[in-house]
Parts: sequence; C-alpha cells; structure tokens
Amino acid sequence: MFGWINDCTECLVTSKFGEDTWHDIKVKAGCNVPDGGFLRYKYYPDGDTVELVVAASEVLGISVDDVLYAFGDYFIDYVKDNGYSNVLECLGSNMRDWLSNLNSLHDHLQASYPKGFVAPVFWSEDDVEAPSVVTGLTHQAENSNAILVHYYSKRGSLLVPLVVGLLKKVAMVYFEIDINVEQLQLQDEEQGINNTSWRVTTTNPNESYKLRGKKKKLSHRHNNNLDDDTVTTTATSTHYNKYLQTFREGGNQAANLRVEEFVMRSFYNEDCQLFHALTLEQYLFLIEYWKTNQIVVVVIDDDDDNDDNNSNNKSSNKSNKSNNNNKKWCYEIWSMQDDDPKSWAQLSDLPDRLHPETIDSSHFGGMVPETGRFPPDERGVLQSVPPKIRLVNKYLAGAAASSSEKETSSSVDLCLNKYNNNKNCDETTTTTTTTLEEAIYNAPEAEALWKAFPKNIQERLDNEELELQCVVWNDETDSAYHTFSLGDLKTTSTLQLYELVPRSFDPIKIVLECAEVEDVDDDEEDL
Repeated sequence: MFGWINDCTECLVTSKFGEDTWHDIKVKAGCNVPDGGFLRYKYYPDGDTVELVVAASEVLGISVDDVLYAFGDYFIDYVKDNGYSNVLECLGSNMRDWLSNLNSLHDHLQASYPKGFVAPVFWSEDDVEAPSVVTGLTHQAENSNAILVHYYSKRGSLLVPLVVGLLKKVAMVYFEIDINVEQLQLQDEEQGINNTSWRVTTTNPNESYKLRGKKKKLSHRHNNNLDDDTVTTTATSTHYNKYLQTFREGGNQAANLRVEEFVMRSFYNEDCQLFHALTLEQYLFLIEYWKTNQIVVVVIDDDDDNDDNNSNNKSSNKSNKSNNNNKKWCYEIWSMQDDDPKSWAQLSDLPDRLHPETIDSSHFGGMVPETGRFPPDERGVLQSVPPKIRLVNKYLAGAAASSSEKETSSSVDLCLNKYNNNKNCDETTTTTTTTLEEAIYNAPEAEALWKAFPKNIQERLDNEELELQCVVWNDETDSAYHTFSLGDLKTTSTLQLYELVPRSFDPIKIVLECAEVEDVDDDEEDL
C-alpha cells in the first residue's frame, strides 16, 4: 500500500491516543520506521500495514474491524487537511454522484503517483427495488429512498470496514446526513462475487434527496472487466466539469503538498542525485523555495538536440535559450516516477543559494550539497548543521572601513557543527548544548577580536565605565535583534541562540560593541 495509509494511521493514533500509544503499536508490529517517517508516495508491503492494524487492535483493546472503521472515518479529515478539501467538495451535489466521481479523482492522481498505482473502484446507482419507507412495497427508482454503492478492490474484502467508516463520514461532512449502510454482498471472487455492495438509506427519510438529488437522471458506465489493473469508472454530473477544473488548477495547499512530496522523494531515492544530499536546514529551505518560485523551462532546438554536450541535460533549468515567460513548478518539470532516474532533478538544478558551484561558504554552516553526504541517523532524523556565527568587532570594522585594512580582519566565522564532516569548515566544533561563553568567548580563533579595542575604549572598559555587549544584528533591517551581556553568555546555550534567531539569519551575526554602564541604586538592584 502507499505510505498515505500508514502515515494516516500514525496521525490517527497520535492525535487520538498520544505518541506513547503509537510507539507501543510500532513495537508490537515490529515497525522500525521513525516517527513521521512514512513516505506518502512510497509503496509499503501490505503485510506491514496489516501488522500495524492488528497491533493497534491489541494495544487499544478493540476489534480489527473497529480499527479499520475508525481509520475510514478519520481518513476524510486527513486528506482534507493535506490539500484536497476543495477537490472533495466538488465531486458531486449528491452522494451518488460524489461516489461515482471518486474514480475520476483516482484517475487524475495517477499522473503524480508512481507506476503500478491501482485504486479501488466505486460506482453507485439508484436502488430500483428499495422498499418504500411508507408502504414497505417495492417501487420504481424515481420514487426510491435508497442508492446502491458498489466497491471493488484488488485486495478483496480486506478493507470493507474502512469503506463503511468512510461512507458514513462522507455523508456527514459533505451532505450533513446520517445514513444506514446495509451490506448486501461481500467480494469473494472464488465464489463468483466480484464486488462488495451496500444499500444506503438516510436515517431521516426527508433527507433522502441528498443521496440522489431531486428527479435527476444519472447516466453512468463502468468497466466490468474487474481483473484489469487499469479499470476505471466514471459518471456524469453537473459538478463534474467544476471538479476537473478545480483539480487541475489545484490550490495552494495541494501545490505545497506536491512540492514537499517531490523534495522528500528526491532525498530518499537512491537513483537521484539529491539522495541524502542535503542537511535539514537545506532540505527545509529547498521546500520553501520551490513552493514560491517557479523555474524557467529549458528550450532546446533541433540542432542542440543532436549535440552530444546537451544530450544529458534534459532536466537542467539553465540554458541560453530559456524563455522567462515559460516557467513551471518543480513537479511539473521533473517526473515523480520512481523507475526513471533521468527524469529526476539533479544537483545542478538546485537554486543558486544551494547550487554546489554558487553556494556561499558562510551559509548553511558551510555545508555544500553532495550526493550521499548527509544520511539520516538510525532514527531517520536528518542531519542538522547549525548556521555559522559571524563575530564582528565593531571598532575594528570601523577602522578597516577608513583605512586600507581588509574587513575580514575585523570578523571571524565560528562553525558550531554537531557533525565533524565539513570539508569547508575546520574551525571550532561544538554541540548545541555548549554555552555561548564556551562557543564564542573562549574560542581560540576569536581571541584577538575580544582584545582588539581602541586605547580609550579599553581604558573605560578597565575602569568599568563601559560594558561589553554582544548584539545579534539584523542586516535586513539594519538594527539590533537581541543583545547579550557577558554574563548572559555564561547561561545561554547555542541551542537557545538558534531557537531565538529566525532561520533566515545565516550566518548569525553578533557584533561586539560597548555601552555606557548605567548607575543603579540599591532599590532598583533589589527589584
């Protein structure tokens, strides 16, 4: 099954019962995937998913059917929260049309799913022999209060309780009705029963029109060859065209989800150049960048197509023949299929701030993206490399600006990495639990900056007329972001500094400057 199912299971358990319960379920199921580690577009063995369901049943003390029913109920909320709310709302004006059009949604999703995706099939029709609520007699479909819902899955009847939970939730969320679901037959192909069927009625007979619409004729067709992996079922609806337009255009949430999935799958695909090529900070930056920036599509003429030098650059976003008006999102340029490495993004396709040839050595802790360089740890957590701290002596910087001295003599970049694997940074290596005093005040390479003050300033410091301060500087606003005293350095950790400063501060600039010592009387000091 796709990781969507397992990820949804994790979200359901953690949101309803807490993380400890989820951990107990994983242990019982023998699941080693880290928390939040299920990839939605990756295939996982059906057996692994079944083990999670059985383990959930045992840990929660409920039946397997009840677990699946709860999952079906929760799944609608899950997909709504993950960008498909607008699409689901447009599938149909009544429940019959909504369920029939669900297959069209699955058909369109195949474009962004790996090959081999086989969706379940739903179709719905008026119940021509439904008993009358008033008389108990059978009558023609036009006066019926029921619909028939049919469901076919390559997995047989395994997920039938899940579908029942889904049906009831759809009825409540999108049509504001409570329904009765009566099972008529259960899929059992050995017995010649090719699908599961239910009769659906409303608890309140006056709301039965929400199942079928008022005197609507539904023309539907379905492929009876249920052994065909490409089986599809479609139905006409007054909302069908609106649905198609909504799905094709998408919304911000849906687009953002596709970017996140694209970056995630690139990072975990061994055949892709982006495989384990980014730190956590670079990974998050790339997602945000591709969410908001389109890429100029390469245009190659016939002559270039025959040029050996260009034959391997199909995915490159740089070309002399680029058309600035021809821009697309990352997932529109590079395929999301698992089996064709040539269709995936390469290191050369990264934006300039991450591109190995143009990345600034002071950004992202000095780390340069490289295939396989940053594998997650045994828990699946991505390597986090803190940003460098650029320590600047304000007075040396002023002297350099008014003389021929180089400004680099007034500053030093301190590399506070948790991982000692940086080829471009050989400076101090500490952990994020180190105090700022240890990290920047006692750092050997910063010693000269702490002592290099003009004579008149140093004298006032010695006489305690001035106090030395460390100002976290915001170059974008040209103002102080936060100020630490020397005493603060002893009690503040580097981790606290990273949490305090926005991610965009890369490197973190700390300016050494002096301020007048303020006289404080005894009462104020006590206060």
